[in-house]
Amino acid sequence: MERLLKYGQCADKLKHVSEVKNGLACNCICANCKHPLVAKNNPTNKKVAHFAHHSGKECEGAIETTLHLLAKSILQKTKRLTLPDYHFDYDHTNDKSIFKKSRELVFEDIILEKQVDVAGEKLIPDAIGVIHGKQIFIEFANTHFVDHDKKQKIKTLGVACVEIDLRDQVLDESLLTSFLNSNTPSKYWLINPRLDKEYLEHKRKLSEQKKLKAQQKAIEDEKKRKEDIAKFNRYKNDKSVKLLLLRNGEITNCPKKKVALSQLTTSHYYRHPVLKIIIDGEFWNGEIYGYMPNGKWIFVRQEKVIVFPPDNKCENLSEQEIKANKLLFAGLQKLKSTLDNPTFGDCGNCKFSVDYFTVDEKSYEVCKHQND
Repeated sequence: MERLLKYGQCADKLKHVSEVKNGLACNCICANCKHPLVAKNNPTNKKVAHFAHHSGKECEGAIETTLHLLAKSILQKTKRLTLPDYHFDYDHTNDKSIFKKSRELVFEDIILEKQVDVAGEKLIPDAIGVIHGKQIFIEFANTHFVDHDKKQKIKTLGVACVEIDLRDQVLDESLLTSFLNSNTPSKYWLINPRLDKEYLEHKRKLSEQKKLKAQQKAIEDEKKRKEDIAKFNRYKNDKSVKLLLLRNGEITNCPKKKVALSQLTTSHYYRHPVLKIIIDGEFWNGEIYGYMPNGKWIFVRQEKVIVFPPDNKCENLSEQEIKANKLLFAGLQKLKSTLDNPTFGDCGNCKFSVDYFTVDEKSYEVCKHQND
């Protein structure tokens, strides 16, 4: 922060050092300690024009007190203030709690340091903004912020109150005016009864809407449940279609796959017992596990089926067993190429798909493909 004192008090008004005579002739005092000031605004001075205490002693609170007075003076002169965002949790650092965005107000009047009575006790806001017959208390904070006791008194009155943190501001009228008319976290609501009420009403309406939507959904779900039961009963008795049960969201008994597999019943692969049960429709995930020399295997009916035993056990296999293993491996490759057809189970893009519905948490596809 710039630490030069550029304003002095003259007849209860702040004067910029450029507006007064040089030296003691400035007739200004310190806004904080009330001691005489010397204006150092001679054009020949090397240092920027400023005020100094005539006594030569430093006054710790001079700049802070003057900044406080200057902010009030600007507000009274311009009657403009950009109100802060309203956070329903009153945490001005939480971007997710903003309920109302900031907006600029032009007040009809600004009253400074007016004493207000609260149940027989005194309360003096820094400023009171008046608009449309309503009041907003405005507090400027630098070294002292609104304490709990003062906040409770303001709450008792039911008046909205904004606190403005001046700690990062400098004694410059233009910059301070811009600050007062900007949206910044340094301005925040301490109390806002009207917006509190508006937010609660907003929450109540949202709750009612959510409840209404839940009720409507329950009605629609029940209607659909009854429709799906009626579909199930209708399709179950319809000989022109099949009801296919989905497992984990997939069709495992696609009729087109069944037709493709049935063509293998006349092949030599059908002679192998494992290949036969897969061709007859038993689910196989198409995976062959393991690598030689450690062996290869598959899983069918959740049981491990050896395709090729480890190399050290292959030596003990008969020629017939080796031939059977090779047939199994060749047959699995043939089956995999058949089962990998992307159209199998793709009911959404299949011309044979008639309908889809769910009953008692079981999903069904209605298929008009005939392969019996």
